Amino acid sequence: MQATQPQQNSESLTSPDMTSLVDLLADLLIKKLMPYIWDTENTVRPTTLTASQVQRSKEIVTQLLEVCPELLLQPNNNGDIALHIAARYGLDGIVEVLIGAAKARHGDVEKQVEEAWQMLRTPNKEEDTALHEAARFNHLGVVKRLCREYPDFSYSANVAGKTPIYLAAERGYRDLVSEILDSCTYPGYQGPSGKTALHASCSDLQ
Repeated sequence: MQATQPQQNSESLTSPDMTSLVDLLADLLIKKLMPYIWDTENTVRPTTLTASQVQRSKEIVTQLLEVCPELLLQPNNNGDIALHIAARYGLDGIVEVLIGAAKARHGDVEKQVEEAWQMLRTPNKEEDTALHEAARFNHLGVVKRLCREYPDFSYSANVAGKTPIYLAAERGYRDLVSEILDSCTYPGYQGPSGKTALHASCSDLQ
């Protein structure tokens, strides 16, 4: 199943008026994650990044965080930090850079790990973590990286009552469900109205 770009519905955000997702993340960091600049049509503009664009985006984010490392955990008006944005759009290379930057803030190994874990645990105003975002939009590479970085974290439900594995299950993203089950010690199965990820999976099969 193909990874999905955020679509115009109740669980997605529209795309800012940027030429690429690289510019999106760079703009967020430069402006200290201020509110988005929405385009006039209020629509999504899917972007496929080339290998050179991916590398350049990683370099941009790395340089920005070297100059202003506090931007790593600074939220915008939606409570999103940079990791939410990268996970939402499936920017696995940027997710890698952000996790590395979090660890680089401390010389002590234990503090490095805790700093990265804090970022992965951070919820936005909808109580979504980065894994919620990656699961919602079927970004397997990002899901793998997040789950394997912090396998023992117990993911709770967001404002809608859905955990990352529930979001994946209700959408029929079986590869994501398998990855979360294989990698996470406490994946969190609960969903809204007393349902679980198993109920969501069964509904997808009907």
